[in-house]
Amino acid sequence: MEISFAAPDLRRLDELNVDSVVVPLATDDRPPRGVCGLLDWRLRGDISNLIARGAITGELGEVTLIATEGRLPMERAFVLGMGPRSRLNGERAEALLQQALPNLLRAGVRSLAVALPGRARRHLPAEEAGLAWLRAVEQAFGERELRRGGAIGNVVLLDDVEAQRTMSQVIENEERRLRAKYSMRLEDDILPE
Repeated sequence: MEISFAAPDLRRLDELNVDSVVVPLATDDRPPRGVCGLLDWRLRGDISNLIARGAITGELGEVTLIATEGRLPMERAFVLGMGPRSRLNGERAEALLQQALPNLLRAGVRSLAVALPGRARRHLPAEEAGLAWLRAVEQAFGERELRRGGAIGNVVLLDDVEAQRTMSQVIENEERRLRAKYSMRLEDDILPE
């Protein structure tokens, strides 16, 4: 799995070469915020319309697939319900991501951009959000997938430059831990923007 970073803005989203984008939505995010809000705007209010109809609630564990119909360079957008923002912590973010990853694989995702839960309003520190992602990947895929390089080849984490620096260090430290744990060499390229 190759991990890189991009700023969470429409210009950078338009430049990404991934097949899917994953964004969190809290039950109390009305209108959608962060990258979810940007996607909603680009998708001509599709996410807001689904919220208004009750098709998307933002409840914990909810995963909604939305076809982008050419309005974004990626084919699909996944909206992950994260429950109330006030209840989000690192463990809950990890559990949410861990639950979502197998769904993404079943949908045929091979590369993706991810806005990590809790980062739109900086509710979770970058280090905690980055660790939640890495631990979710480890739990969802396990040693066998990590040894093979994982089913998802390219992951772009969407966050600001300062968070990218923090997460790069977290990822490097976690790589060392995983190499020691699994006695292997992970070949992730950490490329801050």
